[in-house]
Amino acid sequence: MGWWDRSRPLHSGEMSLHHFMGPNSAITLRGDRGWASYMEVDAAAGEDLEMIVEDGRADGVCAFGPWNLSCITNLRPYDRDVTLTWPDPSAPGMKPTRAPAHSCEIAFWEDGPGYQPTASFASWRQCFRPLAVIDRSRNGQAFAGTCFRRTLHVVNDLPRVVEGELRASVIQSTGQVIVGASFRIRVEPGRRTCVVVELELPAHLSPASYRWQIELDSPAGNDRWQRELRIATQERWSGAGLALLGPGTLCRQLEELGIPCRSVATPAEALAAGLKVLLVEPRAVAEGSSVNRDLETFCQAGGRAVVLAQDVSVCPVLEPALKPVQTAWVRAPGHPLLAGLVEEDLRFWGEDPFSLLAGDSYVATRTLRKDEGSHLQSVVDSGESGMGGGDLEHCVLGEVRSGTGLVILCQLRVSEKLATIPAARRLLFNMLQRACSFAPPAVAKVRLAGPRQAAEAVAAAQSGATVIVRGLRCEDLPEWSVALGVTLRPIQGKPGALPIYQALHAEGSGLGAGVSLADLSGVESWCYSAWNTPKPVDAPVAPFALEPAERLQPLLVTATRSHLAELMVAGGKTETLRSPTVSALRAQPAAQPGIVSGRIACGAGQVILDLFTPPSLEPLRARLTRWPNRLWVNCGGSPADGAFAGDVVRAMTGTSPGYPPRVFVQAGEVEAGLRARFHEATRPSMDGLWSKPILQLAAWRQIPLEEGVVLAEGSGPVWVYYLLDAPSARKNLAQADLGVPNPELMTFLELRGHGTVEAVVDAKVLPPVQLDGGPSAIADIELEQGKNHVLLRWTPRAAGDRLAMRWRDIMGRSETSYSFPD
Repeated sequence: MGWWDRSRPLHSGEMSLHHFMGPNSAITLRGDRGWASYMEVDAAAGEDLEMIVEDGRADGVCAFGPWNLSCITNLRPYDRDVTLTWPDPSAPGMKPTRAPAHSCEIAFWEDGPGYQPTASFASWRQCFRPLAVIDRSRNGQAFAGTCFRRTLHVVNDLPRVVEGELRASVIQSTGQVIVGASFRIRVEPGRRTCVVVELELPAHLSPASYRWQIELDSPAGNDRWQRELRIATQERWSGAGLALLGPGTLCRQLEELGIPCRSVATPAEALAAGLKVLLVEPRAVAEGSSVNRDLETFCQAGGRAVVLAQDVSVCPVLEPALKPVQTAWVRAPGHPLLAGLVEEDLRFWGEDPFSLLAGDSYVATRTLRKDEGSHLQSVVDSGESGMGGGDLEHCVLGEVRSGTGLVILCQLRVSEKLATIPAARRLLFNMLQRACSFAPPAVAKVRLAGPRQAAEAVAAAQSGATVIVRGLRCEDLPEWSVALGVTLRPIQGKPGALPIYQALHAEGSGLGAGVSLADLSGVESWCYSAWNTPKPVDAPVAPFALEPAERLQPLLVTATRSHLAELMVAGGKTETLRSPTVSALRAQPAAQPGIVSGRIACGAGQVILDLFTPPSLEPLRARLTRWPNRLWVNCGGSPADGAFAGDVVRAMTGTSPGYPPRVFVQAGEVEAGLRARFHEATRPSMDGLWSKPILQLAAWRQIPLEEGVVLAEGSGPVWVYYLLDAPSARKNLAQADLGVPNPELMTFLELRGHGTVEAVVDAKVLPPVQLDGGPSAIADIELEQGKNHVLLRWTPRAAGDRLAMRWRDIMGRSETSYSFPD
């Protein structure tokens, strides 16, 4: 809502995930849980609505219009047809005579609300409470011995004055107050006020889960709520020293944490110094360098490297992506990299609100697109959702093995958040500890078997091998039952039953590490998916499932509460049918899960019957190969070689040339008042619709550019406007040790042509530039993370003059990470 000038009330309409609910739209708040249960999707939609509404109310929004909040979400509790009669059919008003099962939104023919509460009802009730104390920060962690600071917004939508006491406290699980403060507040009807809370957390607090508690008491009304607050102590490193590769920007932080390090220029220098643990500083790897090959050699010699967030990928098989994310998800539970952490620690690493697209709450700003599972062990993944799109194809923490060594890849903002986010410090220590203690696992005997090799597979398993069997048919089961001594039967589906379109991890199975539930689903036909995928293809992932049997331990099972096949494949996703479809399914008793992949202990080894065999749809379904590939490695097989193949580190694909392909222009001078409104309309806008209010102030026209060049049609001023999307904030205020700006954070707009250019970026007027044909530059331009508004007033020397523009860094290289949305 950065465009809102607050000169008049704001009505925020046509919002909410309830309009296009699906697991792909719930990724930001639920990860892959939406693939297991449609109620998780519903809960995510409610949580999304709650945070956006609370953020808006704290900002002064007067009304909200959640799109399809009720009619698509409300479950119909009546599972049979209802026949209705009316005393006077001629009386005014509609008079339905029949309400089919699960079809009527409100059961108006009986007393009571007629609603079946869903998983999102609690969020609706919370965000729309008339008297609300709102904390826009969603950061749930802090260090003991630091100041816990929050801004509370008190919003009064009651028809009367609220005057009372506001208490903010950090409490133990027993309810005992650790530290707190109270405030007298007064809020007029329809108004709001702010209270800044600063609480000194005692240094002696034990690491534990505490509660952040708010209580507002007044004669007019009350508000009370709690959130989890995980408090950690400020630990120091107690392990061995390591080598540090990079410009040395982390030296002071590492020294403060007690981490001894020696700067090296190459991984080979670390080996020569007897240091087998290497820490690569953020953004230390440059495109065109040979760091990928150097790391491969380092690993072959037994080295272990921790590579912090880079703009490029040291593994050519993992493509970097510009994808700021506020949440991340555990993909390998119990992994040493996650010791002492819970999944909630990987959310909202800052105090900015959820709805602020250019805020500082991102856990990562660049990610690595996963491979097919042959090289990468994804430990923490992430993704983002959209209207019809969304996936979990991005890794922010993972491992790649090579030879006897290991490379840990971390795109999380660990180095930036060491002082404020306990999870960042814990992750750094975990990565260093993992690197110090890593020993290559012993290679196990893993082999594949076909459907007619029962005797050979059992013999190999009895001698200690893991045998993975694929391609089984129903007619093969009697032979395998005899060979394994286990009764294997296919589950007989009802006539007309849908094929198996997805599988879920069985509880307690550890062989699925690195594989998300999205990787186990062949469903593609999401709501609005035609916007993103021209021809979505839903692919069954297994020919049949096995009945549970003694000694058959499930690894993958069929879904019973996801409703994906019935909704997305069978057409129930439409706005007319969605809620009746879910209502009818919820009314049915839960089916017993079938086994899609299961293992049977056999002698010293095991046999895995793996029915997960989706069709080959490369590259459209690369994710569906992750289960077989990770199963092989997780069973003890060697990962594929070649993760570091390539002569040099490649540039990120899909980058821009540093200038916009299209701009908005208008010719001629404008009066002073309109010029001031032009400038004001470039103020940063954080809304998701890429609002361009300046286009409403004059008759702009959009034109394509060749090589970033604008042509002057006359000798008068030419106004040029466009949007620039930056993956991270570029601000010169970050001070280095010498008290001067960091030159790596500076960005420049290089201009060529004749005449004068006056620039305004995000409502900030920059010094004018005189052009004489050669390159000139506007230096030290500050950009917000996300969308930035660029306005140029070019006065050419003569008609036909050319103005060329290029965004570049201090080294003269084009800023290829910037994009220019229409």
